[in-house]
Amino acid sequence: MTLLEVQGLKKHFPLEEGLLSGLLGDDRAVKAVDGVDFSVDAGEALTLVGESGCGKTTSVLSALRHQDPTDGLVRFKGKDIATYNKKALRSEAQLIYQDQQDTLNPTMSVGEAIAEAIRVHDIVPDDEVDARVDELLERVGIAPSDKHQRPSAFSGGQKQRIAIARALAVEPSLLVADEPVSGLDVSVQAQILNRLMDLQEEFGLGLIYVTHNLGIARKISDTIGVMYLGQIVEYGDVDDIFEDPQHPYTQALLSANPIPDPTADRERIVLQGDMPDPIDVDEHGCAFAPRCPEATEECETAEMGLEPFEDDEGHLVDCIHR
Repeated sequence: MTLLEVQGLKKHFPLEEGLLSGLLGDDRAVKAVDGVDFSVDAGEALTLVGESGCGKTTSVLSALRHQDPTDGLVRFKGKDIATYNKKALRSEAQLIYQDQQDTLNPTMSVGEAIAEAIRVHDIVPDDEVDARVDELLERVGIAPSDKHQRPSAFSGGQKQRIAIARALAVEPSLLVADEPVSGLDVSVQAQILNRLMDLQEEFGLGLIYVTHNLGIARKISDTIGVMYLGQIVEYGDVDDIFEDPQHPYTQALLSANPIPDPTADRERIVLQGDMPDPIDVDEHGCAFAPRCPEATEECETAEMGLEPFEDDEGHLVDCIHR
C-alpha cells in the first residue's frame, strides 16, 4: 500500500520585501524544493541523500504540511494531504529530529513525555497508559524503571531511543527520521539504526530517512532519492544506485564515500566549485551543469526531468546523456 505520494512538490521562499526590492521589482525566491516526486509504501524505507542545503529536510516538512508548500500534490493513503485533519496527520506521520531537544521537553520526565503523546491522541484508555509507556521503553532498549528521569539524565543515544519511543507511541504508519544519529558515536549510531530497522519491520512502517551519509543510506534503504539543488536527480532501488549509478552527481558522491576494502581501486571524482545559489537557478537546462565533468553546451538549455534508465521504470535519472 502506498502511504505517501508526492508529485511536483515545490517550496520557494520569497526574498525579504523591502524598499529597494520593491523599487527594483525584485520578485526572486529561494527555490529550496523545485519540483520533487517520490513515494513511500508501507514497510518501505526511502532515503533522501545529498549535500547540506539540497532541500532534503524541506521536502519532507513541506510534504507533511509542517510548512505550506508553494505547489505540488501530496497524497497520504490516497487522500489529498491538504484535506487531512492536522491532529490525525500528526498521529499517522511522526518525525524524529536530529536534535532530541526538539522532541523531549526538558521539564518533563521521559515517561510523562511519552504518556502525553498517548493521551493527546487517545491511543489507549487512561488506566493502560503506564503499561504502554513501559512497553515502548522496553522496545527501544530503555529500562522502564528509568521513566521518571528527565532527559538530561540520559546520554545522546538514549535520548534518541526515547524520541523513537515517543514517535511510536501514537501508532503511526509513517516515520520521518531527519539525521537522527548524526551527532552520535559510530557504535551508538549502529545501535540506533539497527533498532529503528527492527521496529520498522515489526510494525510494517513506512520510513523516510534524511541524511548526507551514504553509508547510512545503503544500510537502511530500500529506495534512494539523490537530491541536488532542490531536485531529485536520480531515484531507484538501493542496489541500482550504489552498484550502477548513472547521474554524474551520484557518481561523484559515491566516489568520495569511504569503502571498507583498502585494496579497492576507485577513481575519485572531484567536483569543481560550490553548489550554486538557489536564488539564481535557471529554469531551463541542468542545474548541475556548471560542476559536471560531462557537461556539454546542450546541458545548458535542455529540458530536464527524471526518465527511466534503459527502460527500467524503477531506476530514474535526470540527465540527457543517459
